[in-house]
Amino acid sequence: MNNGAIAIDPKLRAAALEAIASSAANARANLQIEADIEKRYNSAHLLKLAQGVSLNDIAVTLRSAAMREKGLERLRAGDMGLGARLLVAARDLYKREELCREAFQSAVSFQFAAEAYLHYKRMSYQRAEALLLHSIAACEILHDEFGHDIEVRRVHLAANIVRVRRSAGSHSASFELATALVAYLYEAAARWPLSHHVSVNRLDSREIRGLADQILDAAFAVNSPAAKLASQEFERAFAKFGQALSLPQAIVSWLRSQDQLSRDEVEGAIIHAIAFFGDNQGLPRLTRRLRSQVESILHTENALLVAGS
Repeated sequence: MNNGAIAIDPKLRAAALEAIASSAANARANLQIEADIEKRYNSAHLLKLAQGVSLNDIAVTLRSAAMREKGLERLRAGDMGLGARLLVAARDLYKREELCREAFQSAVSFQFAAEAYLHYKRMSYQRAEALLLHSIAACEILHDEFGHDIEVRRVHLAANIVRVRRSAGSHSASFELATALVAYLYEAAARWPLSHHVSVNRLDSREIRGLADQILDAAFAVNSPAAKLASQEFERAFAKFGQALSLPQAIVSWLRSQDQLSRDEVEGAIIHAIAFFGDNQGLPRLTRRLRSQVESILHTENALLVAGS
């Protein structure tokens, strides 16, 4: 981005600051929506599991899950050694027991995903993607054989594959999967892109927005808030997202802001950002990313004005 050439209309700057303030006020509510979706899925999954398995299997599943969560907490905190050991202990705990097939598939669906995160942190991206695919396959078994509602989790896991591919430098593959997933969410005729498994358990509008937020954030992840994507890469992605799909206006505004940023069209980016901030309920990741980008632009412009005075 050629920040040395920034010169933003004062009225546009004031409108951007007002929009940023408004989006910050809504940020907590947006994050709560996402947390509620995850909590609702986990509660429904556990309730369905309790209806079909023994009390012992439930107890083992819960103990293993608690240990697994402690391992993930340590990994997020940067303690790779202890985090990895706790994940091994969680796996050993449920494998020592003769769990019924339903409880076992539930355990491995979460275990594979946790171990994928470990390998992602280790930058073992190929192994991370393979484990996420195994986790998705376990979810599909839970749906096909036991009637579990898996769609929220299945799309969430696929969004993680988008992020893994992007982190591995496989940008085209990341965008290709992200486009297919967003199409799957918004286009009734679209097919599930990662297997021949049929569409299951259609999602409500709040879940769709939350999952689209995860997918797009993963696909457009960059090293710093103000960094832009390579122009050709972005143009291909924007052609797929912005023109080929029937998307909500908030997402279209966000994509257009990114398109303008990739072209160094700063005022155009701000105009689309203002439109996005006015209608972004349920999109906390995209809000956070765009807010950081606009704040960086305004800060840079302010620094240049001070330097030139």
